[in-house]
This record gives sequence, C-alpha cells and structure tokens, in this order.
Amino acid sequence: MLYDKYCEESIIKHGKKLESKTLKQYLDENLNPTVIVRKSSAFNSGKGSLGQLVEELVFGYKINSAKQADFHDVNMELKVVPLKRVRPVKSSKLVCKQRGLAVKERMVLSIIDYMTIVNEDWETNSLASKLSKILLIFYIYEKDVNLLDYTFELVDKWEPSATDLAIIKKDWNTIIDKIKNGLAHELSEGDTFYLGAATKGASSKSLRAQPCSPVQAMQRAFSLKRSYVENIFEELITNQSEENVAEKPIDVIIHEIMTRYKGQTVAEIIEKLNIEVSTAKNWLNLICRKLLLAELGDTFESFGQIKKAGIELKTICLQINGIPKEGMSFEQINYSEIINESWDDSNIRSRFESKKHLWIVFKAQIHYKKQKDLSFKDIIFDQCMFWNMPAKDLEVDYKALWEDTVQKIRENDFDSFLTSKDNPVGHIRPKAKNSKDKDIFNGVLVPKKAFWLNARYIANQIEKHVSRVK
Repeated sequence: MLYDKYCEESIIKHGKKLESKTLKQYLDENLNPTVIVRKSSAFNSGKGSLGQLVEELVFGYKINSAKQADFHDVNMELKVVPLKRVRPVKSSKLVCKQRGLAVKERMVLSIIDYMTIVNEDWETNSLASKLSKILLIFYIYEKDVNLLDYTFELVDKWEPSATDLAIIKKDWNTIIDKIKNGLAHELSEGDTFYLGAATKGASSKSLRAQPCSPVQAMQRAFSLKRSYVENIFEELITNQSEENVAEKPIDVIIHEIMTRYKGQTVAEIIEKLNIEVSTAKNWLNLICRKLLLAELGDTFESFGQIKKAGIELKTICLQINGIPKEGMSFEQINYSEIINESWDDSNIRSRFESKKHLWIVFKAQIHYKKQKDLSFKDIIFDQCMFWNMPAKDLEVDYKALWEDTVQKIRENDFDSFLTSKDNPVGHIRPKAKNSKDKDIFNGVLVPKKAFWLNARYIANQIEKHVSRVK
C-alpha cells in the first residue's frame, strides 16, 4: 500500500510526493505510466480531469460522487486546484503575487440538489463535513499542455478557521433560504461572501426543477470563491494565517463604521480623520478608502474578509433628484479577447455573477452641472450597501448588451454601441485618458470603451435596497 488510509499524516506525506513534479514524473518513479494511465477510467472516459487522474493513479480510489469525504476514514476531502501564471508584482505584500501565481478559478465542492437540500440543515448536511478538512493539491495550468505534464506546486492540508466557517455557514443559509422561497432561479454567486452557488453545466441553459416554484433554475454547485481560494493558497505557501481576524461578518463591520458618518459632509469627514485630499478624478473613492483604512487598520483590499470575498468598492454621488450624474464604469474592453469569449465564460458576466460590490453612497445638497463644481461642504454621506446584480438583469438585459457589443466589434463597428436609452441596465461608452488614447484592433486605431451601468439603473437599485431594509 502506498499510504495508510487510516492515517492523516500518511495521506498528506504521500500527496507531497507530487510537489515540484508532473504526474508523468511521479508515475515514472512509482508506477508504469503507460499501462496505469490507459487502465484509468478517467483516461478511458474521455472526460478525465487532472483531479480524477490524481484520485485514481496517486491515491488509488475510483472516481465517485459519494456524499462522504474522499478519505472518509480520516474525514478529509481531496481537491486538485489549478493556478495560472500572471505578471509578478515584486512590491506586493502577497508571496503568490511576488511569484507571479494566481488561483485560476473557484473550487467546486458539490452539485446543489434543489429538491433535497431544502430538507437539510447546516449541522447535518454533507457539505459541512467535506469542508471541515481538505487535502489541497495546487498545480500550474498551462494552455495546450498535456494533463500529465502539469507541474504540481503545493500539497497541504487546509482547515477553515472558526471565523471563516461561521461566514460559510451564513452563506449556506442564504443560498438555502432563497431555494426555500422558490427563488432558485434567482440565485447568484454574488449573493454571498465565501461560499457561492456557482453555475455548473454545459451552459446557462442547463436547467433543473426546484421544489418551491414551477420556474426551472440553472444547475448550480456549492463552491469556494476564487478570491477565497487564493487566500488559502497564500496562507499555505507562507504558513501564516490572516492577522486581522474580525469576530463579526464584514457586512456588519462596514455598516457599523459607516453609520457613524451618516449625514456628515465630506468636509467634516476630511477634517475629522485629517485626510489629505487628492486631485484625481476618483477623489471621492480615495477619501472612502482612507476613511476605511483609519477605521479598519488596513487597506480596503488587504483587510482579511474583504480580500477573501473579493469585494469591489464603488462610490456614488447622487444628485438632488436621487440619480447619479453619470453611470458606473468598469475596466476597458479588451476587443481581441471578448470576440473569443462565450457569454457563460465572459469576463463581464463573471464580474457581475460572482462578485459582491460595496457601494458607498453620497448625496449632493445643491444642483450642479459637473461634480467638480461641488465643494466638500455640498456633499453628505448617505448610506452604504452591499450589492450584486440580480440574475434576471444579468442574464437578460446585460447579456443582450454583451451580445450586441461582441457582434459590432466583429463587424468593426465602433460607432453604434448601445447607449443608456437602448438598454435598461447598462451601456457602452468611452473610457480613456483623452481622445488620442486608443487601442489597436485588426491593425486599426479604435477608441477605448468600457461596460457601464446606467445612472437610472443605479438609482433604482439603491431605492430597492432602501425599501428592503426599512
């Protein structure tokens, strides 16, 4: 026997034989790779993943979908996780970024069975047991490389902290409550912080029945979000856990902080915290970041729960009529990349489907033409809210915007993208330093543009949030 299945330490020690090797190198040292791989059911099914090959060829058990943990004698799950190479950032605090490595995708845990999950609770469901202890095997994914030639980077055991487990439990209950309310078709990975309900199927047309509604819902799986898995990887390679452990969930922490500033002008906030004001276009966002730095004791992106959940901060300034002066922009469109995407795998869908956004909302107290015309005394802090795009808005309206955009890019038509009058949720408009700042597409200079949310849509989402919390 290659390892003792009743001994956790033996299992981990055996798994660590993969580190800095490819699967082929491991098999060369331990087994006959040609014979073993061809006998593997994962290899012969034509659907084999590296994870399945590791299960069969390294640990010697057949692929299964059992509810119990993979190493059930020691109650430990096995997960094989892909990394990708990115540009190294030597100045980063994170070792993974210094080394130019990032987690490639979320970690899928188990398919959500809508029909049975409504009869379970957290303490007795199989997911809680599987999450209690996981043997993680990280490998470096490379395009067009054979599965047997991927290099394994790290093998180690991971157990969630009590704080993390409490947040994961809260996420699980959020998902289950939505299913119980007949809203499985409105589930979104952005509903939660660490544990998501990720789409799982050939496409968004992979539908399943749900118990509390006649409306069919997309097939989904419980998964740990990519940002959370990246934090796990960082903790394992540095052998250090997070320093700023907070007892309360981040949504509670942020609301408690921001409530203290409700009704205060920007001028009062600046004076109170002795904030140095920037002249950059995003000065309001920078002020909020400095406020949160003073309150949290760490930068927004570096604070434990925020980093793990991958929360994105956006500031909004409403006019007296309750509508922002302009919409909300996101990163510029990569024209060469977007024409090769499908909607289900597109970057913009992933941003809105999986991410939770923190909106910090201010209100102007006077009429104005441009935001630069306002003084700090003219703007007050109104509220903050955690937001993610509703499933219907994403899968109907924003999908239509994406499809129209891709079609026009393919036709080299950069002059007739949809405007805010054409789509109720979003639009395409320029986002560049100036009129001379352009991209090259198909050998031609073209204007830099980005996906936006409409100003009226933002106002509508804020109004809905206010009505829910009343």
